[in-house]
Amino acid sequence: MTLEAWLYQWVSLRSGGLRPRTIESYTSLIRLHIAPAIGCKKLAKLKPKHIAGMLQDIVATGHTRTAELCFVLLRSALRSAVILRRIDWSPVDAVMRPAHTPQKGRAWTLEQTRIFLSAIAGHRHQLAWLLAVGMGLRRGEICGLRWSDVDLRAGILHVHSQRLRLADGRMVEAAPKSKAGTRDLPIPAPILSVVRRRYQFGTGFVVPITPSALDAAHRTLMRKLPLPYIRFHDLRHTMATNALRNGAAMRVLADVLGHSDPSVTAKFYTHPDLDMMARTMDAAAVVMV
Repeated sequence: MTLEAWLYQWVSLRSGGLRPRTIESYTSLIRLHIAPAIGCKKLAKLKPKHIAGMLQDIVATGHTRTAELCFVLLRSALRSAVILRRIDWSPVDAVMRPAHTPQKGRAWTLEQTRIFLSAIAGHRHQLAWLLAVGMGLRRGEICGLRWSDVDLRAGILHVHSQRLRLADGRMVEAAPKSKAGTRDLPIPAPILSVVRRRYQFGTGFVVPITPSALDAAHRTLMRKLPLPYIRFHDLRHTMATNALRNGAAMRVLADVLGHSDPSVTAKFYTHPDLDMMARTMDAAAVVMV
């Protein structure tokens, strides 16, 4: 059996427990990167040098994240091959994981956030932006919310689904990125008032727009505002940073954002500015007074 044949078989074996976007990602990595380079190698004759050479070639093009994802896929697939006795050992275990430093998001200041909130007042997509910058929801989660997920009496939002568009154009609904993504969130009063005005009984979507169209609407709005450009996803970063500015606990903030590991929240989703650092330094300097 060739490596390519095994990888597709492995994806098929795991497909029942994977999200549609994950299956699509695995298939794309195999088709575009792994199969053309080393897919013809016999599974039993695959060596570390074959994998390392492929990864080095990908890194040389500047796509370090792609190289890292190929490494992770091969590590999992080949360890499964060992368990199923297709091979005696996994050659990827003798290969160094490609280095990749994730790009950190950006966050607005409180004043910039207020300018943004003023600009979106009354906009037809106002609620989508509020759910991102005020509650930290992901784009897919916002587009996947249904009115049946809104408990107006308790003021609670039940987040348990997301909408995604696959590469073939299909729009699908799937579970959140992780178990931590399924969460119940209290709706802040300013957002709850907007929700109440727009509430519609039934199971229709709260924000009847696709993720890509929401991105496009965000880019269009950004071109009109006197603000530093940030992506729609960076509204989550802005929410997290503003929460931290106002004393939010990191563990609770991680739960709100749907992160299973608070270190992810701390490392990638909060962006202390000079004012926040100054307050921290002043607090530490109290002992010197």
